[in-house]
Amino acid sequence: MGSFEPLRDHAERDRSNAIRAAVFRYLFDYRNTGFTAPSQVRFVSIGEIQSDPDVDLVQALQVYPPIAEKKLRVLPASSAMTVFDDGIRDRFTGEYGPMYRVNDVKILENGNAEALASFSDGSHLFETYVYELEPVGNAWRVISEKRFEVP
Repeated sequence: MGSFEPLRDHAERDRSNAIRAAVFRYLFDYRNTGFTAPSQVRFVSIGEIQSDPDVDLVQALQVYPPIAEKKLRVLPASSAMTVFDDGIRDRFTGEYGPMYRVNDVKILENGNAEALASFSDGSHLFETYVYELEPVGNAWRVISEKRFEVP
């Protein structure tokens, strides 16, 4: 019986990554302006401590049409460094770019999902929102967004 655990863990990770991908795409579409400076880089992170997403997820985001058409680069969080008074920068090129982060994903009782996500360009604290998503075939779609209020 224990031999099936990795398969279940893999399926759970795939579902979580599909939800994360939907939230990142939503953020790229609707939370992509108002930053300090124009940028060709988007940094992505999962978890509160800015861990790198799976390589497959980063690659899928890189070919997302609005990103690919603008020739933007999607990079994992480990490629970023924060330079105080100068925003978030690519540690290898020095190029400026905002950080998008999906902290938490959970499945709700009604079968929808909820994700806590945030973004920042380094000039201010992360703005955090709660997103509700619904399954659409093998994918997920954001259906609501509300600002996260600290309890």
